[in-house]
Amino acid sequence: MSISILNGIINAINKKPSLFQGKGAGYNMICAEIQQAAFSTGHPFVYFDGCVHVFTGSHWEQIDEYELKVFVKEAFAKLCGDYVSASKKETVNGLASQMPYTVMSLNV
Repeated sequence: MSISILNGIINAINKKPSLFQGKGAGYNMICAEIQQAAFSTGHPFVYFDGCVHVFTGSHWEQIDEYELKVFVKEAFAKLCGDYVSASKKETVNGLASQMPYTVMSLNV
């Protein structure tokens, strides 16, 4: 997996800490923000063959489960501005579980 692509997506995320104060946003909202950043870089995600893939510019490359968890943790930390909250086990697992549903498409 090209770490530079995932880092580029993280860099494209705009901080929105006010979205996460108080009650907070659901995993689906967070993953949608991450997917928007991915689209803006030209490297969207998609879910097929039971795995999340990212477009490299020439082909779809699979993201393994560990890479996905690290990526969503770092992406959420950038989005909310709170690395401690983004590093919680429940948060990382929840985001990694939600991401395939957020990026599903018919692929037609």
